[in-house]
Amino acid sequence: MREGRHRQLAHLVSGLLLRLAGPLQSWGHHSAFHHRDTAAHPTRSALIGMFASAQGRPRDHALDPYPDLPGNPSHHDLTFTVRIDKPGTPHTDYHTVGGARYRGRGREGLLPTSDGGHRTEAASTLQSWRHYLADAVFTVAVHGPAPLIARIADALAEPHWAPFLGRRTCIPDEPLVLTPTPVTDPVTELLTRAPLTLTHPPEPGHDSVDVDIVWEHPPP
Repeated sequence: MREGRHRQLAHLVSGLLLRLAGPLQSWGHHSAFHHRDTAAHPTRSALIGMFASAQGRPRDHALDPYPDLPGNPSHHDLTFTVRIDKPGTPHTDYHTVGGARYRGRGREGLLPTSDGGHRTEAASTLQSWRHYLADAVFTVAVHGPAPLIARIADALAEPHWAPFLGRRTCIPDEPLVLTPTPVTDPVTELLTRAPLTLTHPPEPGHDSVDVDIVWEHPPP
């Protein structure tokens, strides 16, 4: 049964091209506690989260199958290929939360603890470091079952919740979707036809440039 399902999906594949660009992006990788890091490129989990959010799916149902689509596909069936047009510039944003003595609010201004109490005034300022990529541009080929790709394309065109680039404060530039309708071979489109955003123009006499590609499934 499982092999049959995969054969069915293999004959019904298509894809999309996304352009992920904006003033700031942040693709959490090993974020923990006060340090919120970013990967050097969009992550699989963040892209799936974007698609689920656009469809109005809550976070804990992002990977659920689609029983109303042929073959019951899920986001597990998607494959991503990322072209790094502009890697961006690392940027760190320093935050503080709390600081009751500066707000003059007494115990109401103290940070609460998990047991229902409050931190002391000296411990009520928490620091955090949030890392971003500034002015980065990525072009992403999304490949998967045709019915699921069509559903994702529709959702991105009229999203339930607005897409963002890793964090809600990171708003994408337009256009987000480069292919208004799904394409048969998104990887070929990515490598040969999708517009390339460059930090600097090619040198005179050069008709090609080197770019980095992040493959989930490298070609032979």
